[in-house]
Amino acid sequence: MKTKPSISIIGTGALGSSLLDFFRHEQFPILSIWNSREGKIFKNGETLARSPDQLQHLNKDELGEWIFITVPDDQIKKVSETLSLLDIDWSGRSVVHCSGSKTSAECRPLAEKGALTASMHPIQTFRRSDGRERLSSIYISVEGDSELTDRLSGVIGMMNSKAVPLTIKQKQVVHLAAVLASNYLVTLLREAEELLEGEKVEGGLDILHPLINQTVQNVLEKGTAASLSGPVSRGDSETLQSHLELLEKKPDKMALYKILGRQTIHLTKKNGQVTPGEIEKMEELLKR
Repeated sequence: MKTKPSISIIGTGALGSSLLDFFRHEQFPILSIWNSREGKIFKNGETLARSPDQLQHLNKDELGEWIFITVPDDQIKKVSETLSLLDIDWSGRSVVHCSGSKTSAECRPLAEKGALTASMHPIQTFRRSDGRERLSSIYISVEGDSELTDRLSGVIGMMNSKAVPLTIKQKQVVHLAAVLASNYLVTLLREAEELLEGEKVEGGLDILHPLINQTVQNVLEKGTAASLSGPVSRGDSETLQSHLELLEKKPDKMALYKILGRQTIHLTKKNGQVTPGEIEKMEELLKR
């Protein structure tokens, strides 16, 4: 990138702070940053403090050429509408929000004013203590105006990460897959942890760490079908029966076990290592 655009960031939580650290490290000119508590404008070597409501009164010299909106998903459209009311020329500016579930359409009020708009979502988790390193060596989806997504792909390359251009439908599916693979994985591990805690097993979830790590490594290296192990993959209906008996007084966990078991049977069928008779026995056990 020959000329680095000036930057404004609206929302300085975990992701916004990581982006700010990256842009500062790469010596992009930072013009202003905003959050729910305060605003800061950087001008002529000075830092000018502003109240957050002054965002709606900015002039063209206090807002970057590129504006990154990293507020919670339900606030993106409101921020876009607020910015669209500013008395400035939007034709030379680019607006990027970083939601995984929302598309660039959230910034339509600004697109209608002439701004280039896009969404850019790092497929990664962030904490408030994270810096630019959390943006490195990951995949980052981009969706929206093609001219802007091309430019964002160049910035993502500077992060040492890979841009993934997506259609609107693809973006929605990627976010759904990320929720299943990350958020719901945490929930599933909590279910396992509660079982161990219920019987006061010493070490708790710690005793499963090697198993969890190896399973994830196997999936990433070999794929899901080739990594499947356990009673369903062996057609072991007796073990399934004993598990269900253990869960008789835990209806929520039994329901989850049956749902996951049925899905695992589908995966087992692909491997072709379990006989039709064994499949039928397991399906009968795991019926609703």
